[in-house]
Amino acid sequence: MQPPPGGDVVTSAYDVTDVIRTTCDLGVAVGYICVSQCLRHKLSINAYEEDFLSAEKYRDKYPELCSQIEQLYLKDSSTKDFSEKRKLKLPKIELKKFDGDAKDYLTFWSQFRKIHEDSSIPNEDKCQYLLQAVVPKSKAARVVESFPATEDNYPKEIS
Repeated sequence: MQPPPGGDVVTSAYDVTDVIRTTCDLGVAVGYICVSQCLRHKLSINAYEEDFLSAEKYRDKYPELCSQIEQLYLKDSSTKDFSEKRKLKLPKIELKKFDGDAKDYLTFWSQFRKIHEDSSIPNEDKCQYLLQAVVPKSKAARVVESFPATEDNYPKEIS
């Protein structure tokens, strides 16, 4: 009888039982290693799938973000182009004074709206601009003057 590789010849029932137990232990160990590798493989597949889905989200957002950047760039460059093309000095536009008459409101508001929408101007200053933009002693002037020129009162004056 040839000895198993790396071992001695089995000579007794005790040795046979010991070999079977060792073989079973090795089988369990090999099975454990296989299961462990399968689990690691499954975890790596799950990690890969998560990374892939995350990359897909970014891929889907990329064209949208590029479009937004392009729009901002075009908006900025068109403003520069417009101001660079104009070399002559234009006269200052004087605000049309509002007297409270409803038929003049749209004309007045189309000019004053630029001040109103400018976020760099504090509301207190907008109050002063509004006061300067109404005809003195008119209905509109009385309404504007009825509020102190504060940040909180500007929205009230406009409405």
